[in-house]
Amino acid sequence: MGEGLAKEQVQMNPFEPASLSPITKTPVPCPLPYDLTLEDLQNLLPGFEQEHNTLQAFSSYEKQGLNGGSNSCILSLSYPTAAEQIRSETVFIKFTTDAKKMEARKYQALESLNIPTPRLLAAIYKNNSEIIILEFLPKIGIDFHSLNEVNSLLHLTAQLNAIQNPPELFDQSGEGVPQAEFDERVWSALKEIARDRYLPLKVDIPRWFDAYQIARIACKSMLRAVNHNEFSFQQVSWVQSDEKSQLVIFDLETMSLSPRFTDIAGILPGLAMYLGLNQIELFKTYLGMLRELNPLELEIDEAFHELRLVQIRDTFDSLPWLVDVARRPDLNRMLDNPLLRNLNTLNDGLVALRFL
Repeated sequence: MGEGLAKEQVQMNPFEPASLSPITKTPVPCPLPYDLTLEDLQNLLPGFEQEHNTLQAFSSYEKQGLNGGSNSCILSLSYPTAAEQIRSETVFIKFTTDAKKMEARKYQALESLNIPTPRLLAAIYKNNSEIIILEFLPKIGIDFHSLNEVNSLLHLTAQLNAIQNPPELFDQSGEGVPQAEFDERVWSALKEIARDRYLPLKVDIPRWFDAYQIARIACKSMLRAVNHNEFSFQQVSWVQSDEKSQLVIFDLETMSLSPRFTDIAGILPGLAMYLGLNQIELFKTYLGMLRELNPLELEIDEAFHELRLVQIRDTFDSLPWLVDVARRPDLNRMLDNPLLRNLNTLNDGLVALRFL
């Protein structure tokens, strides 16, 4: 892994809004993407007059974070209104041909359950693909220096996890990589990690792998709840609602039923690090919010033990990807050495649950 995993440390927080939010750029005229037509878009353009029948698309924002790729874009749509004025609407557009990744019905379901999301402006289906058009989100992520914003994130997580009688569309237990094949990937990742002389951790591969198997099996019997499942600071944004800023969740393709503490397990280590708090302090706040939304007969110690098991399983599951990131200096730098951070969290969990 080149110069080692622990050598390079980045001081800036890659999950601050400044690192995640779209950046304005000089507008460049561009064609409509994904085979979209004027007819597909005209109903979501306020004041659009069919008699003018003109529309110009501009690429005027650059995406940041890990939301790159050609399956989504931000477009500014410019058109004349009945009053002969030029109006512009900026929207976010996402495209997929994978039926398992289609999101429109999930946005509609969350809206019906009063879970805050960006407004779904349109869902268009053509050539076995789904194109969703969402309101533009100028600010991605939260301000870690704001207690209100941190609490908004914890409350949004609790809202999602507290959904009772979730719609059937979230029960997606589809086939993935066969477990034996995935186990080989995790074992190979552990071998590569153990060889890295720059790591401050000593990895006992058999003991760590046994802990992974125990945690993975334990997660199978846990109570399930609706989770984003790839929840991070770049899957939330701010919209104006009733003259107030409201935190919303988006990028719903992986949202489904999974062990109830999956999302909170994923964000707690980063929150604790950036806020200088213990994970259990933040978890108590989240659990209090969850109990208000969906009363639970669960003590904090029992709940945190459950969360630790989920964290251990999910961190092991991510090791093949994290090792790949460590081989890529640009991505490793941008994400502030995620393998080392996740290994520290994993080691703490293994020690706390006496696997080591």
